[in-house]
Amino acid sequence: MRKLTIDDFEYLSELFKDSDVMEAFEHTFNDNEIKDWYEKQIQRYETNGFGLWAMINKDSGSFLGVSGLLIQNYDEKEYLEIAYFVLKKYWHQGYAIEGAQGCEKYAFEVLKKDKCYCLIKHDNISSLKVAMKLGMHKIGEIIKHYNGKDMLHYIYEKKITKV
Repeated sequence: MRKLTIDDFEYLSELFKDSDVMEAFEHTFNDNEIKDWYEKQIQRYETNGFGLWAMINKDSGSFLGVSGLLIQNYDEKEYLEIAYFVLKKYWHQGYAIEGAQGCEKYAFEVLKKDKCYCLIKHDNISSLKVAMKLGMHKIGEIIKHYNGKDMLHYIYEKKITKV
């Protein structure tokens, strides 16, 4: 994974304009929304030292999608969330889990966090499976307000046991 650059805009457009990829958001992005999303990642790199990074195939150099860590605040609680989006042509090839595992490792080993989370729309079966493969457990539910809609999300958590 690497930081996103403006050169990734074409790939981000392919990703965020795909209604299948964005099904959990029930909304695809236009060019201005993609630009705003990109600028928010750059701001996250500067503020937090992390955000969503480009997922790149080690062998081919192909852009696969994005994965990373986000600080999310809901109901006065802060969550270090593992998030990812994979281009549809790379679905079901293990890239989401590989990206999520890399983010988890970064959270625990570099950031020295003892917990990380996935906030997943209740009907996003593929992402629910990724959370379970990570060894996460459902700890609650929240309603996220996005684009004028209320969406039920499950909160999955993984704790690291410190010795």
